[in-house]
Amino acid sequence: METRALHCLEEDGFAETLSVHTSAGLPPALPGFLAALARHLPWSASESDDWFCSLQLEGGTAVFAGIDLLMQLQQVRGQGARTKVAVAERSYHGPPATSPGAPEAPLFPKTFQLTYPAPTIFRESEEGMEAEFVQFLAEHGPQVGVILFEPQWGSSNVSKPWPPALLRRFIQLAHEQGILVLCDEIMCGLGRHGQGCCFLSQAWSLDADAVIFGKAVASGIFPLSGVALRKGAAELQQAGKKVMHMHTYAGSGQRALLAGTEVLALLSSEETHSHISMMGSVLQEALENLEKQTEGFVRCQGQGLMWGGVFSGSQEERARANQEFRAQCLSAGVWPYFVPVGGFQITPVLDVKEEDLREGLRRLSECISRTLAVFRAGGGGA
Repeated sequence: METRALHCLEEDGFAETLSVHTSAGLPPALPGFLAALARHLPWSASESDDWFCSLQLEGGTAVFAGIDLLMQLQQVRGQGARTKVAVAERSYHGPPATSPGAPEAPLFPKTFQLTYPAPTIFRESEEGMEAEFVQFLAEHGPQVGVILFEPQWGSSNVSKPWPPALLRRFIQLAHEQGILVLCDEIMCGLGRHGQGCCFLSQAWSLDADAVIFGKAVASGIFPLSGVALRKGAAELQQAGKKVMHMHTYAGSGQRALLAGTEVLALLSSEETHSHISMMGSVLQEALENLEKQTEGFVRCQGQGLMWGGVFSGSQEERARANQEFRAQCLSAGVWPYFVPVGGFQITPVLDVKEEDLREGLRRLSECISRTLAVFRAGGGGA
C-alpha cells in the first residue's frame, strides 16, 4: 500500500490514505479490522447488532475511553447521579499520572473514584469476599457508574487470575445495582490466557458490558488499542454522541490496522491456541516445580502464557530479594518483567519456540536458586 502510494505521488496523482490526522475521516483499513474483531467479540452474535468500538493508541487511553463511553451511556439512560468509578484495591488502575485508580499520592484528589475489596495476592483467603463486596455496594452502589475488573491481574498482583465463579458473582451483583462492567484484558486477552479463544471474558462467560484490548492487537509494534462495547451505539448516536474517535489520530494508522487485522486472523486458528496452551503447560510445570524446590521462597500463579512469581516475606524483604534476583538475571542473560511488589512476570510472545522458553525458564530457575542461597547465607529472612 505504501509502495503504491509513493508511486502515485511520484506520478503527481492521488494516493490511498495511509493515515488520517483529523476526526472528519476514517482510514480505508478500518472496516476490515472491525470485521475481524467482530468474529472475536465475547458476547453472542444475537447481541452484536448494536456493538461499537473506540480505537486508541495504547492501553491507558483505551481504559479512559471505555470509562468515558460507559459513563456517557449512564447519562443517556438518565443515570446522572452515577458519577463514580470503582476500581479494585491494589489494582494497576492506580498510577497517579496515567490511570484512574487510587495511588498513595495522587496528583490531585480523585473524588470520582472508589476502591472495592478484591481477592489480591496479599489476602490470606478469599473467604468473606462476597460479603465485603455486598457491603461496598450497599454503601456506594447508587453512586457508581462503571466498575473495572481485570479477569487476570497484571503487574500489581503478578498475573493472578480471579477465581472465575467469584468474578461472575461480583459482576452479577454489580449489574443488579445498575453498574456497567468494564473488563480490562489488555494483558490477559487476545488469546494469552490459554483458554482457546480471544477474550477471557468469553472463556469464563463473564457478562461484561465492555472489554478492553491493548497494543498486542497490532503485534506490539504499531500503536493500536481499543475498547469494544456490547451495546449502546444507537442510544449514543440518538443523543448526538460520536462513538468512533476520542481524538484526532486514534486508530487512524493503516499499518496498525492492517497488522491488527492479521493478528486477529491468527487468533482464529486452532493451531495458534493449541500452541499457547502447550507452552502454558510448560510454564506451569516449570514454575510449580520452582515453587516446591525453593520451599515457598517464591510463590507462582498464572495461566496460559501469562505467569508471575512473588517472593515471600515483608515488603522490604521482597524488595531486597527482587534487587538480588535482578542482578542474577543480568549476569545470566535472562530478563523477566520485574514488578514493584517484589516479584516478576513472564509474558513471552505467543509464538514462542519451546526450546527458547525452556532455556529461559532454566536460567530463571537458576537465578532464583542463587538469590535464595544469598539470602540464606546472609540471613536475609525471606
